[in-house]
Amino acid sequence: KPSGYNSNNGGGSKVERTNGRAVINESSFSDDRRPKTEGKRPKTDRERAQEKFRARGWIVMSISDLEKIPPAKAELVNPWFFKVHKILKHTECSGAAGARLMQLIKKFSETSPRHEKIANRFLRDEEVGFWEEWKSFMVDRLRGQTGFGEDDLLLSSVMNCMAALNLMPDKEWVRCWFHSAGEMKAFGPQALGNSIHALAKMGIHKIPSAFKEHWDAQAKARMDEFTEQDMSLALWGLARLRIRSKAENDFIRRFKQMLLTEPTTQHSLTSTQHFVTIWWALAKLRAKPSRELKELWYAAFCRIPYEFLYGQAL
Repeated sequence: KPSGYNSNNGGGSKVERTNGRAVINESSFSDDRRPKTEGKRPKTDRERAQEKFRARGWIVMSISDLEKIPPAKAELVNPWFFKVHKILKHTECSGAAGARLMQLIKKFSETSPRHEKIANRFLRDEEVGFWEEWKSFMVDRLRGQTGFGEDDLLLSSVMNCMAALNLMPDKEWVRCWFHSAGEMKAFGPQALGNSIHALAKMGIHKIPSAFKEHWDAQAKARMDEFTEQDMSLALWGLARLRIRSKAENDFIRRFKQMLLTEPTTQHSLTSTQHFVTIWWALAKLRAKPSRELKELWYAAFCRIPYEFLYGQAL
């Protein structure tokens, strides 16, 4: 095997075999090395609350530590992935923390081709079983949760992470994700763009009508907050899924507003990729832009520096 993540050395964990199946020894995850004693008094509610508080604090700090992606060396990579797995197995790990772990693995994978290869090995290592554990963990969290609240962006990006890592969730996982999205009242433009873009990228065409209705309603309500990137992701997803959104005219209006915006402002079309993708998606959706919008687009296209006009953009 190439050097990198080693499933038999997770920074201190032990892999044992039970009935021919490799499992990670749970005792190796414990930081408490003191011997267990019999006859201890039951913990009070206050003590249990303090333990939960400390555990959640440890999870927050550990996730912060994982932001520092190590070089692709076995002695540095193994402890990093060991901590990822340890957080997932913790009883106080939340759905948002589980989602963040997948984001961090995606970040790790994008660091270099070598990092990508190591991340793929970790996710597909059947002895470790992280991918299966993560799917089961997230399904349990998604089943009982409706509405993402302040974590809407974090949880909506999980689909994009899986698409980028070439991981395909099963039907039950997707069904629970749609359930958890609820009416999407907390979904902002970026979460809306991420969600529909990821569904399209993974080829999930069977989208509940309720989801589409709530998505359209939120897109119309938050349209003035869409950036060129949000719009590019959203329209690309709609075009690939061949969904005619009720917010289509609102997208056209917002796009026209962007074309009239000065380049120095927040919502200007500074990215050639987003600029071209929006126009391509409108064409795929068979939208009918006005003559004024076409003229604005051509004028904006002519202002794009020559070095940015290559390949796919053309």
